[in-house]
Amino acid sequence: MAKLTRRHLLTLAASTALTGVVIAAPSGNTPKLLSSRIVRLADRSRLILETDKSIKVAHFMMSNPTRLVVDLEGVEINAVLNNLPSQIANADAFFKSVRIGRKNARIVRIVFDLKQAVKVQMSTRAPSGSLKHRVQLDVLAANTTPAKAQSAKSVSNNARTQSRQSNKNNDDPLMDLINDKQRQRRNTQARNNRRAVIVIDAGHGGKDPGTTGPNGTTEKSVVLATSLELKRQLEAKGYIVHMTRGGDSFVKLRDRRQHSRRVNADLFLSIHANASNNGTLRGADVFVWGRSNSERARELALAENNADYVDGIPSVGNKDVDAILTDMMQAQTTADSTRLGNLILKQMGRYTKLRKSTVETADFVVLRSVDIPSVLIELGFLSNPEEEKLLNSATHRRKLAIGIADAVQQYLRHTKR
Repeated sequence: MAKLTRRHLLTLAASTALTGVVIAAPSGNTPKLLSSRIVRLADRSRLILETDKSIKVAHFMMSNPTRLVVDLEGVEINAVLNNLPSQIANADAFFKSVRIGRKNARIVRIVFDLKQAVKVQMSTRAPSGSLKHRVQLDVLAANTTPAKAQSAKSVSNNARTQSRQSNKNNDDPLMDLINDKQRQRRNTQARNNRRAVIVIDAGHGGKDPGTTGPNGTTEKSVVLATSLELKRQLEAKGYIVHMTRGGDSFVKLRDRRQHSRRVNADLFLSIHANASNNGTLRGADVFVWGRSNSERARELALAENNADYVDGIPSVGNKDVDAILTDMMQAQTTADSTRLGNLILKQMGRYTKLRKSTVETADFVVLRSVDIPSVLIELGFLSNPEEEKLLNSATHRRKLAIGIADAVQQYLRHTKR
């Protein structure tokens, strides 16, 4: 029997709970996936799958949200497929994220979350030279006209002709990328010119005041004022900023997350103020989504949350399997969220006291997003009279906003979108 990795076991557990089927061990005749590549061209994104044997492939679209589903028959999930998520850059015009699992005992299903409506062109290639069987799916904007599509095809064919003239034995469909330097430069310029989209979530609001300081300051008012200043700071740096609330209104936690998905956000910043029965506690904190790493983090998450579930992951009625599915999906963004959170702490530390100098993890409902780096920022403790006074100061709030905005800029400058 082939050795099953931990990732295989997670996939098998999830698919068994979802479909009720038993997955057989791979046989010697099973087609093997040799490589997977996502290539960004001037007008499209291209998925190329290489296998040692010919396979049956089907694809279809789903809406609300927009998704591309690709079914591969007779293959096993391996490291080649598991590498797909890492190939999706934030700057990709079409692909937002990807999930991989089993539909049933015969079919592996790949689900691409998309940023816009698309049309798909699929083709296959026979073995040539060192290359084996290949399936190619081109994802284009839904409103691409036939003329434009034909023009893009002509450019691609010309590039292949040039590459064959320089190397007649090479039939690699990626050679057009190597030879078409001008198109690569256009892609790079488009990525650099794209303005990042940031969602600021001012916590609580309306009928939900959040915590209240000893002198009557409400969390909802402090975090809204800070969020509006943060919006000004980020817009001054050239970013596109959306607010989950711009006034004293109540917004459900799930709606706050979904707003980020509707605007194709690159980052999600949730702004809050802390509280404790210990009136001497003070300092800013930053949290990312995960299992609580302290009793204090667990209690704080419980105080903030309502019953909810992870975006894009329906409950299967089994808490253990739900937890496995959650871990598998969230792994794609945890590292980015943590890096952003630590940068925010470093920059905020220039202007205010920190309770901890590193990011903490807690199961905040508002951070449960599978594909958008998300952080929850606690500006300080309203339960501490000194920090309550600071948070009522427009000058102090501006300093906090400057620190957060500087950290966001530093993060985005070193992150491919």
